[in-house]
Amino acid sequence: MLNNYLVWKLIDRYETELSWEYVHANREFYVDKYGIPQFLGTWLYCFQTMDRYFGDALSSMYVRDHFADKNKEKAHEILDYVKEALIDSTMQNTFMDGATKARAKSKMQGSLDKLGYPDFMMNDAAMDNLYSSLNVDPYDYFGNLLSVNNYIQKSWNKKLKNHVNKEEEWVYRTYDTFMSYYNPWNELLVPAGLLQFPFYDYTLPHFMNFGSMGSVIAHHLVHGIDHSGIWFS
Repeated sequence: MLNNYLVWKLIDRYETELSWEYVHANREFYVDKYGIPQFLGTWLYCFQTMDRYFGDALSSMYVRDHFADKNKEKAHEILDYVKEALIDSTMQNTFMDGATKARAKSKMQGSLDKLGYPDFMMNDAAMDNLYSSLNVDPYDYFGNLLSVNNYIQKSWNKKLKNHVNKEEEWVYRTYDTFMSYYNPWNELLVPAGLLQFPFYDYTLPHFMNFGSMGSVIAHHLVHGIDHSGIWFS
């Protein structure tokens, strides 16, 4: 019984990657289980597979082809203004004592601000090195999946051994369209996918960029010192 269960779980993991017989059986099981007869289109399924396994490669392609560096430079300028105003407002409030204000100021000043994309994604040598241990065969789709799994395992082992470079490691893809404050690393994340019109553009007047992106940045910076951020140094 245990053997059959483990074999079934292994097949369940790869059933959508196997031949049509397995795919069809999985779809029938899915419909019976969830009552939903609709499935992803081929293009969306392919994109999600690439996003899952080659997110850094797609991110590099995105910023090279669809992002203006002037957007990144102007966004940093707006961020500096917003952070300065937030610090001033925090220091002037009356409900925090001096020690708490000083801690909040230090944390905001020391936050790691990630806007647009990590620099290594514009470096061909760095990107080649990132995937140097991955073997890809254009004629063996399933074999490539196994190769990718092995590559991911090695990548995680490397991170556990050598620790993570927080400046280069991003929780999001560059083409994601949302920002957040990641408290465990005390960092603000604003992907390149969000730094574009109509939400933001370096050619727009400052009052428009401050009213849209600036207000959202301020909102997320507050998370670094609010009731959730207090639990992280």
